[in-house]
Amino acid sequence: MKILHIAPERGAAFVAARVVHRIARNVTLSWAQTPAAALQWLQSNRDTAAVIVEVQAQSCASFVEELRGLGLTKPVVVVTVSARLEPALAALNSGADGYVIADAAIETDLPRTVARAIERERTRRQTVERLADVEARYSASLARETRIGVALQQRLLELETALGEADERRALETVSFADQLAERHVEFTASLAQAARSRDALAAELSGAASALDAAW
Repeated sequence: MKILHIAPERGAAFVAARVVHRIARNVTLSWAQTPAAALQWLQSNRDTAAVIVEVQAQSCASFVEELRGLGLTKPVVVVTVSARLEPALAALNSGADGYVIADAAIETDLPRTVARAIERERTRRQTVERLADVEARYSASLARETRIGVALQQRLLELETALGEADERRALETVSFADQLAERHVEFTASLAQAARSRDALAAELSGAASALDAAW
């Protein structure tokens, strides 16, 4: 676990290295003299678990803002010798995750405050990851349902087109059948008239033959 300690002078720091090492068993402690140097170091060490800042609380705002501007959400705990409430509020309002006064209780207060801040950040990060996972699964499900919906709409369009074409063919076939039926009716009527004329002609011939036969007797 990497922890960055920002203090103007390492030898005169409010926080002793032994206090920082009480935060966890596997602490790797690094030191930066200024917030500017700390920002440069943090860009190359994005896995840093927490930052302890020994500066006046009022000067923390720009550091935390720049830190967040880099996309770094790691906890920042401010350590100061001031017991006044205003510096504490200024530090917290700037985005700091904790505020510790450098007094006799710092050996217990600082490890506890930093550990809580790290745990809150870990919980927040896990929540963000879970939300991102849920969003990704929802997006994938929505994309799949959208694809299915588009495919169903396409299939429906194809079926509607096929149905329209079938209706058109049936209409054409109906018209064609009606035309054929009319033609057959005309042909049948003409044939029937021809048969009637032939019958009348045969009847006339038969009558003439009968008359001739009668005259011969």
